Amino acid sequence: MSVISDGTKCHITMFKELGGHVRDISNLQPVSPHPTEDSVKVCALLDVAHMLKHSRNTSCTYLVIKNGKGEAIKWEYIQVLH
Repeated sequence: MSVISDGTKCHITMFKELGGHVRDISNLQPVSPHPTEDSVKVCALLDVAHMLKHSRNTSCTYLVIKNGKGEAIKWEYIQVLH
């Protein structure tokens, strides 16, 4: 069974409550046991289109965000592509 989400905080929390981890890439565990059916596994999936939209909205709201190495990712890079 799979559960597909748009990545909002309440859905990430729901995945965590079910026993999965989709937020921490170093501890990624999208499959968890079904809460009432032992023979069924639940796979948490984040909808790619919504995740791209969230990334775009974050970038255009904050203009500059930092990656894991502290390097700047600037909204202007996206504007130049358009």
